[in-house]
Amino acid sequence: MQKTAIIGAGVSGSYLYRVLREQRPDILADIYTVPVNTKCQARPCGWIVSYPEFKRLGKNLEIDFEQFISGRFKQGEIDGKVIPADNVVINKPVLIQKLLEGSDPIFKPPDMSKYDRIIDATGKRVYLPPRPADKYVTIHQMRLLDESCTYPSINIRWDKDHKDMLYIIPVGDGTVHIGYGSLIAPEKWLEELHKYIKDKKVICSCTSALWFGGPTFPLVQGKFIALGESAGLVETCSGMGITPAMDSAAALVACWDKPAGYERYIKKKYSFMSRLKRARDGEPWASRFFDVALSVKNEYSLLGFRPGIATVLRKLSPK
Repeated sequence: MQKTAIIGAGVSGSYLYRVLREQRPDILADIYTVPVNTKCQARPCGWIVSYPEFKRLGKNLEIDFEQFISGRFKQGEIDGKVIPADNVVINKPVLIQKLLEGSDPIFKPPDMSKYDRIIDATGKRVYLPPRPADKYVTIHQMRLLDESCTYPSINIRWDKDHKDMLYIIPVGDGTVHIGYGSLIAPEKWLEELHKYIKDKKVICSCTSALWFGGPTFPLVQGKFIALGESAGLVETCSGMGITPAMDSAAALVACWDKPAGYERYIKKKYSFMSRLKRARDGEPWASRFFDVALSVKNEYSLLGFRPGIATVLRKLSPK
């Protein structure tokens, strides 16, 4: 029996564990993790995804994914403009808990010699070649009482001075998740954030480092394989990576015996993330226009938003 170590029990690691358990009984998978010292036992906390994509990924398993949905929305807001949407807020901690049912997580480093394959689902790419530190963003998050928020709102600043974002997501129980981060100047949001949270009760808060540099290759190096955020599969506008994380796990299992096929799949499907990264990093206007025009549909569909191209391009137009 082949032995596999999954390092990391977030969305990608837990989803991979469940797919292997249900579809590849010939593989013995151990989960390695570390304690998460937050009230919700998970981070980051902006748990909004495309409903059609979330539903599709649920069909891979013998689990009803509808049970993890706490709210569904037919409209959302990007940069102050209300647009059509079909997205859901999910209960990420409960989802992970369900995916890991039957596992016995190990809270210590693995003995690499005991495993035929090591899956890096850490998010920080610990077991494959490292990435530039300047493409990690510190995301500050909190959950607070607010019954006035009726649909998800994401604000992204891509002008010449700022490369940052803020999101506000209703959870469905009278509370909201709010988060903000920046590649350059996170303090730019503080004044706006403090105005919003004034006189509201904060339930919990935390910080996390999120990769904003696009897909990272190689994904496969010997018996080590990167998954989810360790593979760089984070949406480079808003930082959403939940459905790409699960999709990468499903793709890896489908290509388990020929992992080079997994790398080709990721390179083809998520190349649009690299296009948006290049545009955000300040290419000449003509190149930025081209990259965004080709990528906007894929990029925002991960979040379930359906904006016209003009909604995004107006943020990238010359000042």
